[in-house]
Amino acid sequence: MAIIVEDGTGLANANSFVTVAEARTYATDRGITLPAADVDVEKALIKAGDYMFRYEKNLKGSRATTTQRLPYPRYPVKVFGTLILKTDIPSQLKEAQIELGIESSAGVALRPNGSGREVLMEKVGPISTQYSETGSGSNTPTFYKVLDLLSPLLKSASGSFMEVVRG
Repeated sequence: MAIIVEDGTGLANANSFVTVAEARTYATDRGITLPAADVDVEKALIKAGDYMFRYEKNLKGSRATTTQRLPYPRYPVKVFGTLILKTDIPSQLKEAQIELGIESSAGVALRPNGSGREVLMEKVGPISTQYSETGSGSNTPTFYKVLDLLSPLLKSASGSFMEVVRG
């Protein structure tokens, strides 16, 4: 699958907010190496774009169109006190997707499956697995840098951060 970048018009088939070139520039500027093959970067960015839906319920504003695939464009949204255009894709959102793409390209499962409970004992024959009684209930990692980038786009700070972390 190829990258289809949201251009601010609310594309029904968009799967990314950024191009491979934008991701490479961002990563290079920070001394991060992305996979050499563009197709591998595309896959990571598409996974990151899919992950962005996790934050949608906490984003300011509403979707600009009823047919758009991705959570942006949105309106009305104020960033640092300035109302952004209905067709703008904020740089914070793009950078957050790139950060998630970097994690994904490094092999981090953005939304791993499982209960979040730690395996205490595993036996091979006959098969037996023992889990801890407690656990976080989720083994989904928290991407604090992504949350920092998204913070100007999130609804009021009261509770939003923890909702996004738990969400």
